[in-house]
Amino acid sequence: ILVTSNDSRLRLIDARDYHTLCKYRGFVNETSQIRASFSPTGRYLISGSENAFFYIWRKSLEVDRISRFSRVRKDRNSCWEAIKAHDIMVTVAVFSPNPNLVLDKQLRRLRVPGIFGLSDSASLTGINHALRLDELPTNADPRHPTSYMGELVVSADCNGVIRVFKKQLNEFQSTNSVPK
Repeated sequence: ILVTSNDSRLRLIDARDYHTLCKYRGFVNETSQIRASFSPTGRYLISGSENAFFYIWRKSLEVDRISRFSRVRKDRNSCWEAIKAHDIMVTVAVFSPNPNLVLDKQLRRLRVPGIFGLSDSASLTGINHALRLDELPTNADPRHPTSYMGELVVSADCNGVIRVFKKQLNEFQSTNSVPK
């Protein structure tokens, strides 16, 4: 069970006996109802934060690399990656369950005449999409869109701004969508 609390901690709880397996810290959550979630593979945790970032933790520390004489506690994890996502509080951040499926649809729309393309300045359901063809990964082949490999993270702030981040070569690149 993953618990997000207002003391700026995430807790991974064993559902069998309800003891805390690990505490994760780094993000800021003192007054809001920000919820953390798992990646589709279960290897990572992600959460928005009140300081305009979203945070990603590895679910488990590499215990075999920790010396038994180390002061690192196996039940605490303060190793995280923070990505500045917005100018105000990030209320939600989630991993896309299937990034290839998302990019497949985007590539098809870009290639089929008469269908709304994400490179257009038009809006789709009140949201401007800023992803352009030249922003797609260089290894994406329009004839074989499933060649994309990476992660997609979607975040939103309390003003309704939605951003999509694609992870490629250990970097998150951002595309914006802003409500009208």
